[in-house]
Amino acid sequence: MREWLKVPGLSYRHEIEQVIEFDGEHEYRFEATTQDEKGRTLIAIFCRPPIPPPCSALIGVPRHDPEEPRPRSSGGMS
Repeated sequence: MREWLKVPGLSYRHEIEQVIEFDGEHEYRFEATTQDEKGRTLIAIFCRPPIPPPCSALIGVPRHDPEEPRPRSSGGMS
């Protein structure tokens, strides 16, 4: 589940690049929350982790080549 997580504290718009690092993988959401005593808007920042790759456990699994003959077993029924 990919929930939005709030980054602790409130920030000014010009501080966003100092508070978070844009890595191209995480998603960010910004919400104006309140104003300080000078009337400047404070922003809440929310982050969501990247989507995990599908079937990552199957990457690199060797596959059987249908053109290649299968070896016969040495015992049992033929």
